[in-house]
Amino acid sequence: MKRIIGPASVVLAILLTACTPESAIDWQSTKEEAIKAGLTHEGEGKLLAVEEFKGETFAFYEHMGGVGTARIVEHNERYGWYRSHPYSDFQKEGDLSYTASGFNIETDGEEVAVLIGQAFDSSIEEMRMTGTDRERTLKVDEETGYFAAVYEGDGNSLEVVPVE
Repeated sequence: MKRIIGPASVVLAILLTACTPESAIDWQSTKEEAIKAGLTHEGEGKLLAVEEFKGETFAFYEHMGGVGTARIVEHNERYGWYRSHPYSDFQKEGDLSYTASGFNIETDGEEVAVLIGQAFDSSIEEMRMTGTDRERTLKVDEETGYFAAVYEGDGNSLEVVPVE
């Protein structure tokens, strides 16, 4: 049994080393090309929004009924699509006109707060987000009802309401 564990550990270490996120990234010349390549890799998802935040670029996109969040990373003047968080989707329960959720994404040593949501009422075109580093108006995607943002702060004081 020890013979199997020894070589298996070496093979596992090689596989883990070879599968680092940086080696799996499809590097492109521009951020726009990285977004296009990322969407193609994800299966032709619909781009919902691109946000710049603290020197980082985030892309939000619709994919198979959910919302994906990717970072556009830079290395040696090349850009790549990096998704580290699973897709998020929303189930309508009751008479909700919208719903929202949040999570954090680890960037280069810093956590960034992300808000995603979905308006179920087709008359909602924009959402107002307050209680963060700044008040913002978020565009609601006409087809899917999704909206998304990156912000500074914790979600405890965050408020998201439809713009009337």
